[in-house]
Amino acid sequence: MEVKRDKIIKELIAIEYPGKVENPDKMVETLGGAEDLSKGIQERQKLQLKFRNNFFAKPVLSSEPAEATGVLLKVKVRRSKKNPKEQTTCETEIVGTVSTMYKFTNFADYQFLPIQRNEKTGETENLYVDLVPQDITTGPAWLR
Repeated sequence: MEVKRDKIIKELIAIEYPGKVENPDKMVETLGGAEDLSKGIQERQKLQLKFRNNFFAKPVLSSEPAEATGVLLKVKVRRSKKNPKEQTTCETEIVGTVSTMYKFTNFADYQFLPIQRNEKTGETENLYVDLVPQDITTGPAWLR
């Protein structure tokens, strides 16, 4: 196995995200967006993970940023299409070193979405907009 070191090695920060990441942009949004994420990392604060952006969903906090010693590797295993069980080549590339690690070890306390079944249509309706005013003009009269 040969390790490539063509590029300059970067210093990275690792986040153990508690879920399958199919869209990195949506993952960053659940962590507060790029701006909040970079601010939290620069100030060495706990990160907040919000599965839903509403009043009823309490965020999950990460652990304190911990010093780490690690290497992020990119491994490519090429296999023959004729015989997929046979490993033909393996390429390894060093992406960077990991100096800081954030982990989400706690579970979300609650993820409550106020819904109600509509008896006429039989579908469930989201009541969040009715319960939580978006601005002062759309809220209940006692709020104005």
